[in-house]
Amino acid sequence: MPDQLQARHKVFTHETLVAVNTSRLQSLLAYLLLHRDAPQPRQQLAFLF
Repeated sequence: MPDQLQARHKVFTHETLVAVNTSRLQSLLAYLLLHRDAPQPRQQLAFLF
């Protein structure tokens, strides 16, 4: 299996996920999920979070 496919497989099988244990990170992930239809500029995310 090519490296890219292995990396994607690991993410989808939860082998490489990092714990979301801070409210700041939870808020960021929630924001990105809610606004997933549009690109989010890094500067805006840095300002918000």
